[in-house]
Amino acid sequence: MIMPVILWTDALVFLLVAVVLSFILYARGKPHLRAPWRHVLGSRMASASIVILLAYVVIGLLDSLHYRAALEKTSDTDEVHYGVEVLSVLDHLLGPLRTRTEKTYSSPFATHLYTRETVQHPDGSQTREYPRLTYGGRHLADPNADFADDVLVRIATAGLQAALLCSLILVLLGIWQARRSRCSVGVALRDILARRTRIPLLVIWLTLGMLVLLFFLALNLSTAYHVFGTDKVGQDVFYQTLKSIRTGLVIGTLTTLVMLPFAILMGILAGYARGWIDDLIQYIYFVLFLVLPAGPGSAGCCVASR
Repeated sequence: MIMPVILWTDALVFLLVAVVLSFILYARGKPHLRAPWRHVLGSRMASASIVILLAYVVIGLLDSLHYRAALEKTSDTDEVHYGVEVLSVLDHLLGPLRTRTEKTYSSPFATHLYTRETVQHPDGSQTREYPRLTYGGRHLADPNADFADDVLVRIATAGLQAALLCSLILVLLGIWQARRSRCSVGVALRDILARRTRIPLLVIWLTLGMLVLLFFLALNLSTAYHVFGTDKVGQDVFYQTLKSIRTGLVIGTLTTLVMLPFAILMGILAGYARGWIDDLIQYIYFVLFLVLPAGPGSAGCCVASR
């Protein structure tokens, strides 16, 4: 059993998702709103960016579903007690990466610790050497001899899995295009591969293929090695990298929401007043662009609104 936990950042994330979905449903019935988005979807760069952004959003949403797991019963009562630790669905899916902690630093794909330690041998002798990691590469009998072959096999397995899934995705895109164009699936597939579709489905498929390949590479390699190594306290850096996606989405969304009203107001003021006020606002924009990390995104709304 689990007890759902809603953090204020979770509420913000899902509120924004609800707003975006509501806008999409609203825009579908408005031709003047559909037209610019059709132009955006017709761009190869924009389509690839949307696919990558959606992948980030999916990871962020999985990390925004928090809960507390039930503890094991220690008495005959029916009362359920829950743990103090708040986990997310992403934590559950990445359970091995979260729980497999080493002693301290290790390099990417390493099988031994980064620093030497004094090792006590059964005969009483001591030597200074790099100890084996507890989890990274523990399935290898001889890391020096078996490491390269094992990594190549896992990469080849990931490539085969990605090829099969990408083929299925291409067929599904062909079926979807065939229904839209009212033609056969074969003709639709040829149109996709020849880039004769209004929406750049070939670019979308290639971008999805890249993400699928990265997914299977991570799945096959991270279960046996620390892909990005471990930090000072032995935590997997790849796991922390995936966890940082939600943080980036929340911070980026908050800064955009906070600065958007000011950016719109400054853009309207610059377009209406012109003259020295316009020059002053442009000066402020370039200062934000050069000084603040969040300046380009927020101040850019000022120029866009003009």
